Amino acid sequence: MFFLSKWLYKHIIRHYACANIPFLSPILFCISNDTEESSLTVDGKEILPVYRVEEGLQRAGENTLVVLCTACYQEMGEQLGLMGYSCGKDYIHSELFRVLVSSRKIAMVYGVCYTRSIHDCLKHSEDFILDYEIFYWLSYKQMTMMEYEIFLFMLSICDLYLYNACISPVEQRKNHGFLKQLPQGCQRISIPLISLTTYHPQSVHGIAGNNPYCIMSAKTSWAPFLSPDWNINRMLDDGRTLHEILAKIRADDFYKKEKLQESYSGEIRRIQIQERIADIKISDYLIKNHGKKRLFLNETHISNYVIIELTKRILDRLGYSTELPEEELLGTELLHTSEVPLYPSVIEGLSLDIYKGKDITYDLFTFQGRKKVTFEEYVEIYCDFCGNMMRFIREGLFPE
Repeated sequence: MFFLSKWLYKHIIRHYACANIPFLSPILFCISNDTEESSLTVDGKEILPVYRVEEGLQRAGENTLVVLCTACYQEMGEQLGLMGYSCGKDYIHSELFRVLVSSRKIAMVYGVCYTRSIHDCLKHSEDFILDYEIFYWLSYKQMTMMEYEIFLFMLSICDLYLYNACISPVEQRKNHGFLKQLPQGCQRISIPLISLTTYHPQSVHGIAGNNPYCIMSAKTSWAPFLSPDWNINRMLDDGRTLHEILAKIRADDFYKKEKLQESYSGEIRRIQIQERIADIKISDYLIKNHGKKRLFLNETHISNYVIIELTKRILDRLGYSTELPEEELLGTELLHTSEVPLYPSVIEGLSLDIYKGKDITYDLFTFQGRKKVTFEEYVEIYCDFCGNMMRFIREGLFPE
């Protein structure tokens, strides 16, 4: 609690406008390296001006507290640390500042990557955003000590908490510990963990884990081929050509219809079992739209359709209108991941009519934007990328 104790006025200040809080008067401005940021806005009101770092530090007096803008907080914290400035004494995170001065209730979303997309969709609900200031925390990211202190602080003043319901005993214990930190009147809504491997058996067939031939840059946690295709990997290991690989996996009977249908039924049952401990259900939507909509981008990431539907069901449970700008959201990159093409045998065996046709394309995530590719184009790019990485690893140019 090395700096949060300075802000234990929280139970008082949440009921007053910023101008009426005397102890906030030393907070005069924000600093940011982003030249497009000019002001900090809270509840639709411009609260503080934003200056560039050097100009801001020149303006800062001995008792001036600087608010760091959220988007570049970590980098700026390191930058200020090298200049002799310390968190809590000289500057504070703008996200925490927003919590302290906002007149709206506090909503927290804690969970896997698609819960961040739900957070983004909720911000498009005019009714919801009038009542709530909403924040997102990724559940599987290791928090720094400072991030963890802020997270616990926000739990203690939270009015709405959305989180993933987990069957895993370890995750259940972690969830239970966080739920105990919530105030008595906080509303809690649990969301099921959703994955479906039947559409993409090539990513999980007989082996689990990340793609060994997807080498990521140290600058990012994303990459185009995080989802492995173990069939292609094995054939690359065996020295097969692109033509040979395509001829093999394009076969209509590569995956057998009976096995696919058995797998699909089992996966739906698994989702239904997971839903038993969740407040929000989604299996009925998945069953109803099977073959009619693209429901999964890959084996672990749901599509925009499912994200929007989950958001609607959350809004409905809260008593809000479920009206959302669906057309706009469907065209938005809600999840930063590649869409993995379905094998022809999977499309045929599961009667996935939405994927039938010669003109079907998939969104491939690249660092220069989304790229539309056919099944064959995806396999060609995958073989080129992963095949090169395989050779580089064998030649000792990359670690195994």
